Amino acid sequence: LGPETLGIDYLLGHPIVSVQLDAAPGLRITASMVDCEPTKIRNGQRVEHEVRCREDIPVLVFRPALSMEI
Repeated sequence: LGPETLGIDYLLGHPIVSVQLDAAPGLRITASMVDCEPTKIRNGQRVEHEVRCREDIPVLVFRPALSMEI
């Protein structure tokens, strides 16, 4: 399976989210949500993307947005 990715709690599982992009209405990207407890994830929540490496392979993840600006 490979080494763990930073920010994902493997004991609880890693939540997967489908995010609709502001820049492309109708386009959704599915990826892991990190740095957020699964019970805190909400529909319509603002997120930011980040690229993390797993075995030197870049992996797209989302995390809660630091800013609420659109």
